[in-house]
Amino acid sequence: MDGQNTFIGWWFTHNVDDIETANRTTPVNLTYVSLVDGIISLSAYAFASSHIEEIYLPDSITSIDTRCFSNSSLSSINLPDSITTIPRDAFGGTNLTSISIPNSVVSIMDYAFSGCK
Repeated sequence: MDGQNTFIGWWFTHNVDDIETANRTTPVNLTYVSLVDGIISLSAYAFASSHIEEIYLPDSITSIDTRCFSNSSLSSINLPDSITTIPRDAFGGTNLTSISIPNSVVSIMDYAFSGCK
């Protein structure tokens, strides 16, 4: 290490069922997030404009909201089978190069992947 504190992971271990604008309370150099089972939704802008490159979503996640990851550094994600819709601009402007979309997804809204780098 270069002497600076480096924080590259974040794990939720307390009882929450919705993640709202997590990037406002996380370290700026956070690159990995692992969400625990029991969280059911990710609100609009939850990880927007964050430096997160990878995130683990448990099967309990049933919805991600508009612009949830927009303009973030996200490059890889596996969506759980519990997701049925990819909302408008959910991944717009990200660095996304790898995504696993399950057969449960029946709707991909406008601009869901617009401006991916």
